Amino acid sequence: MTRKLLALFALWLFATGAAAPVRMTPVKIADGIYMFQHSQGSGNSTVVITNDGVLVLDFHIDNADQTLAGIRKLTDKKVKYLISSHSAGDHASGAWHFRADKPIYIATNATRSPR
Repeated sequence: MTRKLLALFALWLFATGAAAPVRMTPVKIADGIYMFQHSQGSGNSTVVITNDGVLVLDFHIDNADQTLAGIRKLTDKKVKYLISSHSAGDHASGAWHFRADKPIYIATNATRSPR
């Protein structure tokens, strides 16, 4: 039994260690509009650069730092608005990374987690 547990643990370590790190790659959609594409296909962010500042739609805690770094390469404007499309973690959990810019957080009651 102990050997089976050790083998399963070793397999788990190998499987989790072999995963490629997540990368957020900016894809230009139009002038001032970018989709930061998640390398594993989940948790994309949309960025709109306006005269007033930057709007970010959806942000995951695990990669919002990369989205912010990408924004800083595109513009010196601050993130003014954060919009969360819904409460799933890959869409709403990364607001903390943008705190220095003091953005306005936009969501609806429908965005909240169910009780």
